[in-house]
Amino acid sequence: MREIALLAQVHPDLDDPGMLHLLIAQGVGSPAALRDRASRDADQLISQVRGEAEKYGLTPPGLTWRRRRRWLRAARS
Repeated sequence: MREIALLAQVHPDLDDPGMLHLLIAQGVGSPAALRDRASRDADQLISQVRGEAEKYGLTPPGLTWRRRRRWLRAARS
């Protein structure tokens, strides 16, 4: 649970239950895991998270076109 709480603190858009659910479903349950996935293939991560969002009918604000790049940048820093 601690790692998930830290993940939510990486960027305000990640402090959303829906967004955290989508990231965890992709195996991203910590800031280190997000940093790794964002560095390796950010576009694939976004695509997979968006696919999960459609599957579950979720629309977290962090997945909008402009905002998703912000939390990816925060994850890399």
